[in-house]
Amino acid sequence: MDIGTKIKRLREHKNISQTVLVSQLGIAQNTLGLIENGDTKKIDFLLMDKICKVFEVDFNYFIDEVKYKQINKPNATGYLAETQHIELSEKIVEQFNQSINEKAMLILELKEIIQQQKAIINKIKSN
Repeated sequence: MDIGTKIKRLREHKNISQTVLVSQLGIAQNTLGLIENGDTKKIDFLLMDKICKVFEVDFNYFIDEVKYKQINKPNATGYLAETQHIELSEKIVEQFNQSINEKAMLILELKEIIQQQKAIINKIKSN
C-alpha cells in the first residue's frame, strides 16, 4: 500500500474530511487529492511530520510496508533487495533527522534574537 492510500485510510478511519485535513496540514485540497490517489510521489518531510502528528502515527508506519513490497518484487532477490531498501530507508530517516536538527537550530537562534530584542526594549523602557 502506498503512502497516499495509507493517508486516505487514516483520514477515513478518523472520519476527517479532506477539507478539514488540508486545513490542518496547510496544503491545497488538490494536493491532498493527488497524494491520496498516488498521482504524486513527492511529499516533503515537514508535511509527513504534520501528517504523523495529525494521525498520531510514527513515520515508520508509512515506510515499513514499502520494504515488504521491495522484497517481494519478481526481480528482487531476498537479502540483497532487503539490504538495499534498508539503506534507502535509513537515508530518508537521516535526511528527516537532519531537517529536524536544522529547524531546532533555527529555533534556538530565533529565541536568542527574541531575548536580545526584549533586552533592548527593557533598556529603552528604563530610560
